[in-house]
Amino acid sequence: MSVGDNCYLSHYCYIQAKGNVVLGDNVIIGPMSIIASSNHIFKDGQVTNKGESHPIIIEKGSWAGAHVVITSGVKVGESALIAAGAIVTKNVEKHSRVAGVPAKQQCRHLN
Repeated sequence: MSVGDNCYLSHYCYIQAKGNVVLGDNVIIGPMSIIASSNHIFKDGQVTNKGESHPIIIEKGSWAGAHVVITSGVKVGESALIAAGAIVTKNVEKHSRVAGVPAKQQCRHLN
C-alpha cells in the first residue's frame, strides 16, 4: 500500500491491500468505507478459498464519501467524487462524479 501526502482516512475504514492500493496526494476516504483489492474465485459454481488480486489506484484530489466500497482493479481518476454509499466496480473518469449501486457517472468535469 502506498499513501500520498495530505491524505485523510476517516474512522472505521477497511483497506485490504493484498493486490496493492495506491492513494495519491490529497485523497479523502470517508468513514466506514471499504477498499478491497482481492476477490474470491468461483470454480464449478462454488466459491473457493483462493483469491484473485488486482491493484486499486485512487489518483490525487479524489474524495470518496461515507460507506463507499471500491473493488479490485478499479482506478479512480484525478479529482473524482464518489457519493456516499456508492459501490465502485468500474473505473471512474477524472473530474467526474459517480453515485449508486453499482456506481455510475452523474456528471463530468467538476471544475
